[in-house]
Amino acid sequence: MELGGARESARSSWFASVGAALVSFLVTFNMGGASGTAVLPAESPAGSPGGGVRIRVGIATDLEEIEIPCCSPEAEVLLGSGRQRLSATLKVTPIGVSNVVFRLQAAALKDEEQAAFLARRLQAITGTPGSAFFDAGAGLYRVRVGRFSSRAEAETFKERYAGRGLRGSWVVSEGGLKGDAALSVSVGPENYRIPGRWLSVAVPDDGSVRVARGKFRGAVLVYLNDRGLLNLVNELPLEQYLRGVVPLEMGPEVYGQLASLRAQAIAARTYAARNLGQFESEGYDLCATPRCQVYGGAGAEHPVSDRAIAETAGQVLVSEGLLAEALYSSTCGGSTEDVQVVFSTIRRSYLKGVPCIEGPLTALPTGVAAGTSLSRGVMDLLQRDAPVAANAAAIEERLRDLASRVSLPTPADKLHSLRRREVARFVSSLFDLVLDVDLLAEDAAAPRGRQWTGTESRLRELLSSAPEAVDEDLGQGQLEEMLFHVAAVLGIVRTQRAYFLERREDSLFVRSGGNVLSVSLGGPFGAYGLRSGLFRSGDLTLASGDRLRLVLAGERLVAVVQEHREADLSVPRRGVEWTRYRSDGELRSSVATRYPGFLLEDLEVVERGSSGRVARLRLHGAQGETFDVEGLPVRWTLDLPDTLFTFERRGPKGNGGWLFRGRGRGHGVGLCQIGAFAMAQRGHTHREILEHYYPGITLARLKG
Repeated sequence: MELGGARESARSSWFASVGAALVSFLVTFNMGGASGTAVLPAESPAGSPGGGVRIRVGIATDLEEIEIPCCSPEAEVLLGSGRQRLSATLKVTPIGVSNVVFRLQAAALKDEEQAAFLARRLQAITGTPGSAFFDAGAGLYRVRVGRFSSRAEAETFKERYAGRGLRGSWVVSEGGLKGDAALSVSVGPENYRIPGRWLSVAVPDDGSVRVARGKFRGAVLVYLNDRGLLNLVNELPLEQYLRGVVPLEMGPEVYGQLASLRAQAIAARTYAARNLGQFESEGYDLCATPRCQVYGGAGAEHPVSDRAIAETAGQVLVSEGLLAEALYSSTCGGSTEDVQVVFSTIRRSYLKGVPCIEGPLTALPTGVAAGTSLSRGVMDLLQRDAPVAANAAAIEERLRDLASRVSLPTPADKLHSLRRREVARFVSSLFDLVLDVDLLAEDAAAPRGRQWTGTESRLRELLSSAPEAVDEDLGQGQLEEMLFHVAAVLGIVRTQRAYFLERREDSLFVRSGGNVLSVSLGGPFGAYGLRSGLFRSGDLTLASGDRLRLVLAGERLVAVVQEHREADLSVPRRGVEWTRYRSDGELRSSVATRYPGFLLEDLEVVERGSSGRVARLRLHGAQGETFDVEGLPVRWTLDLPDTLFTFERRGPKGNGGWLFRGRGRGHGVGLCQIGAFAMAQRGHTHREILEHYYPGITLARLKG
């Protein structure tokens, strides 16, 4: 997805009714036919009964003829009142087309906003009609001007306005429709006239039909558009559509983590459901290019992405009861961006810039000796003046210190040895007011009316082992772990799961339970990672999105635990950084195409977003005039992979150029696909991935 269809455009009344119906069929839940092929004439082909939400995808635009090869000898054709087998190639051409005119196509642009602006500007310059329409096959907005009765007249007009925006234009023809417009259909030697603007070629649920170098499920529709040419459309159930989208948006052969594919499936489903009717005037909902979502039909399907789609069937993202703007892009260069920076007309609370796992790595040095166990490191920081010896007197003193921290009275009792039975007795005696009475009982198989917490279970495991082991002495490592778990049961230390966002000076920013927290790094703390299967202290290298456990004493951080093995995982970085050189001539031509008469002289960044992306670029002209370009159009004007860039002048003006250095690919709003994959590598679920990139969003299910 490049543009993500993210324009706040007015929806038709048809879309409004469909959108309202979709929303009414949402159920929220917490985040944590006949065989053969039939050709049916219909003014507006309906979806199959019980098929749920169906979607129409524009495959190609403005075709003079469409051929649909026979897919099987059993296929049947219904034409008029007769029915016959489809034993030959089916051809469709328009009839009833009149008023052929010639127009000048001035440009084919990726951005809808720039195309509409150019059409208005050329109309003002030439005094003739200007318009822009979307080409589903190319994924571009074609800008046309004028209406001429002959090709020669159009060419003469082009020469007259060559210096005012039409130098690179070319002549095209457009038609119009009569009231009795129809389609001409031939099957072998037989010819039929089908009234209206629609023709539908339906296939069985488990089949597909080949057309336009692709295989498509559902139904292939032919639509006679307002220009007197044919649009090729694929109509099918939403879940079948996703099977042709997800593997092309996030290839399972390369990004084979199911959690990230599930997240991608939910985002793609939400985007499709929200944008039904976006190109209704052209006879379809969405295009099949990066302008909307890349769609490859049945030929693109893959069993791994099929599984991700099936496991999330019907699930969509919702905010305040409405389908969300589930935007996503390939790579975000280290941070996503606030939506209004890239798409100036959109404001969404859940489309805020967040740090991404593909961003810069963060070094986090440990404050305890390398190789120290987690339990010992925490307790050494907590009881800095306590004796370190592993004898009964030292352990008794440390246990009494823990009791005093929670204001427990300490009985006149002594710890006589380090035998497991004796340590369990002393702990029970010292903490009998706060420990569950059954916790350390040798015959207690389960607590009364509840389950042990993980900390309680581990403490019981350490002190209430099998009868043959109760008289063994606890080793130093077991004693350190016992002290840690006693402190945890007493609430002196607590563990909080989170995932890393970024470090700013002496603060660690993490996301936990859907909230962003700032944790001070001002005091001593230990950093721990998995080493030889155990958590040991050592310097860490963190990437945004890494799963962490924070150990806190009150509000003071005493340990940061990275829960995956750093050596097993790599942050995808290839292709994140890029450089591009653009000569003065290239940039002047690109700018003049979009803004006729403007001779580019210089560039100036006026405003950047939270991620560093260019929010507003000022173009300086040779005559002192200026023009501001905002958001995504900056990318298309300069022909760059992303708007996260810096630049410098190379060579003299007019005979040099510009060197651009940047990061990321796409618009950088919402879910980052490579970042989602890397988060899945680190054990995050699809819900956690979606919560990270769309903070505050709700997961829901479409009932219809």
